[in-house]
Amino acid sequence: MASTDEMDNALLSNVTTYWRKVAMVAAMALEQLKLPSTGENFEELCRRVESLAKEGRLDYQGKLSLPRRSEVRLPDKRDSDA
Repeated sequence: MASTDEMDNALLSNVTTYWRKVAMVAAMALEQLKLPSTGENFEELCRRVESLAKEGRLDYQGKLSLPRRSEVRLPDKRDSDA
């Protein structure tokens, strides 16, 4: 498995300012990190997405424990400047 920093960087590089499904972001990171597409690797990346959201590094909507039904995006910088 990749390090936490490697996973976070791969995940963040696949998130935009537009809403994107957590499952899609995790799948793209799996490919980017060249990790085997196992349930364990996918779930670990989804947990990292949840951590990034809780740290405020990602905006989210939906229940993050359901990666196919939740979405993330990069926070809007204008909101943090207020």
